[in-house]
Amino acid sequence: MLTVLQKGIIQLVRSGIKNEKLSLPENLNPEHIYNFAVAHKAFNIIYNGAVLCGIDKELEPMKKLLSGSLKEISIDATQQREYEKIREVFEKNGIDYMPLKGMSTKWLYKYQYMRSMNDIDILIRNSQYKKIGELISEMGYSFWHESNHDYVWQKKGTLVLELHKFLISSPYTEFCEYFEDSWKNAKKVGNVFEYVMSKEDEFIYIFTHFTAHYKSGGIGIKQLSDIYMFRKNNNLDEDYLSKEFKKLGIDKFYNNIVDVVSVWFEDKESTSVTDEISLYILRSGAYGLSDIEKSYAVLRNRVQHPCTKKITKIYMFFKHIFPSHNAMAIQYKILNKYAILLPVMWVVRWIKGIIFKPKNIKRLANEFNNINENKISQIKQHLKQVGLEIVFKEQ
Repeated sequence: MLTVLQKGIIQLVRSGIKNEKLSLPENLNPEHIYNFAVAHKAFNIIYNGAVLCGIDKELEPMKKLLSGSLKEISIDATQQREYEKIREVFEKNGIDYMPLKGMSTKWLYKYQYMRSMNDIDILIRNSQYKKIGELISEMGYSFWHESNHDYVWQKKGTLVLELHKFLISSPYTEFCEYFEDSWKNAKKVGNVFEYVMSKEDEFIYIFTHFTAHYKSGGIGIKQLSDIYMFRKNNNLDEDYLSKEFKKLGIDKFYNNIVDVVSVWFEDKESTSVTDEISLYILRSGAYGLSDIEKSYAVLRNRVQHPCTKKITKIYMFFKHIFPSHNAMAIQYKILNKYAILLPVMWVVRWIKGIIFKPKNIKRLANEFNNINENKISQIKQHLKQVGLEIVFKEQ
C-alpha cells in the first residue's frame, strides 16, 4: 500500500506535468516533498505542482524547491545552447547524428525545462568518431571516458555529452539483438544530417531503455512522465507496438506500465500490481537503488553463469574491488593513454579509499553482506509480478 506522502507525491507529479490544480492529502510535510524532488532530480515538476495545489511558497522547503527549479532552468538553457552549436558543427562537417532520450522527449512538455537532463545524449556513427572527437575538442570539450556503448565528453562546468555507439548497451543482452543495427529505423530529416526514427520505433527504444533500468536498479518519475507524454502527444500504432514488445519479451510489462500511467495521470483505479510498480518507482529516485542494482547483478550473473551462490557473491564483490579498465578510466584519466597502469591505479584507489573514504568501503561491504537469498528472491518475485521474468533460463 502507498503511504499518504507517496499518494500526495503522485498528485503533485500529475499536477506539475498536466498543469492542473488538484486536492492533496492532508498533513503533507513540505520538507519530505523537497527531499523527494532532490532524490528524483525533478524540481520543476514538483515545484509547479506544489504551487498549483496551493502549498505556501513562503515555506522554507518551497524556497529550496524554487532554487532547485531555477538551477534546472539555467542548466537546461546551457544544454540547449550547446546542442544547437553541436548541431551546427555536425551539419557543417557532414556528421550523421540522432538526439536521444531527454534530448528528444523534452519538446513534448509545455515547458522544455520541465524535463531536466543530466547530459546530452546523441547517437553517432562509430566510423565518424575520430572526426567528431576533433570537432568537439575544438569546441572546448575534453574527453572523459569510454564505456562499452558510448564516448563521454565534458565541458567546464556541469555539461556532459554522451556520444552513443549503440542504442542499447551490452549488459542488457536480452535486448541487444533487436537493436543490433542502431541506424536500421533511422531516417534523415529533410536534406540535413540529423536523423530520427518513426514515432513508434522511437517509443520502442524509449520504453526498452526504461525497462532495462527498471530491472537493473530502478527508474525515476521523469522517465515515467516521458511514457505518458509520448503516448499523449503521438497517435501510436498500438498493434505494431504490441508485436514488437512481444518480440522483446516485455509486452506484459508494457501493459502494466500503461495502467500505471493511467493511474498517475488519469483517473484509473489502482490495483495491487500498479501499486507495486508505483512504490518501486517512487523509491528508486533518479538513479535507482544500489541494493537492488547489486542484487539484480548477482541474480543475472547466476543465471548466465551458473555456479554456487557463494561463488557468485564473491565474484561480484571482486568486480567492485577490481573494476574494469573503462570503469577505472572515469576516475583516472591517465588510463585512457596508458592502460598498462591499471594494476597501479587499483592500488591507488584502495589507498585513497582507506585514507579518505573509509565509510564508503564499509558501506560497500555492508551492501554485499545484505545481499541475501531472501533479497534476491524478493527481486525475482517482483519482476515476475510486474511482467518481467528473467529472460535467461536457469540451469
